[in-house]
Amino acid sequence: MKVIYLQKITMHSNVVFFESNKEQLLRQTFDHIKTLSYPLVKMNQTHSDNIHLINPKTLQKKITTILNTDCLITNSKNIILAVRTADCMPIIISHPSGYLCSIHSGRKGTEKKLLQKAIQTLSKKTQSNKDFSIWFGPHICSHCYEINSKTREYYNLQKNNITQLQNELNLSENHLIVSPYCTCCNNTMYFSYRKNNQTKRRNFFFCYLK
Repeated sequence: MKVIYLQKITMHSNVVFFESNKEQLLRQTFDHIKTLSYPLVKMNQTHSDNIHLINPKTLQKKITTILNTDCLITNSKNIILAVRTADCMPIIISHPSGYLCSIHSGRKGTEKKLLQKAIQTLSKKTQSNKDFSIWFGPHICSHCYEINSKTREYYNLQKNNITQLQNELNLSENHLIVSPYCTCCNNTMYFSYRKNNQTKRRNFFFCYLK
């Protein structure tokens, strides 16, 4: 399996992606979104394994919040999908047939196999299990993610999510891109829940089909 580590996301040519990781950039990003006049869909993220399919007919407002979900999927153009994190892993998936997916995957969602379920849904929708582009965004690394101080147990978000991909896809027929940044190690660049004293501030990641 070949894993490519890139700071910048590389998806299919019909996908537009941008991120904001500090307050000034976040304001600039939302100002940019306003100029696009596209509907924005956010998630009320609950560390679930719930997947929501976005249809433009169901969007009543400029900004829509989908309750109790951690995965959005659409095949409609010019609908902005948003995911916010502060140590959890943002995942963006695209397929050349015209499907786009945005995932919030923390430890709970990972253990519920959210990514694997999303791939299963996308494979049914696209009738394919190859040519996916999958991006793992900045997240807390295994060296920083201690889950048991007594036993010194650490959790590896990246490894566990790659395992879920391997359960569903032949990765030699798909394209996996992994951000090299840990939000905790690089908290001057990204907000980190653990490093920033359980901050309520979040990194935002946006994508849409053009």
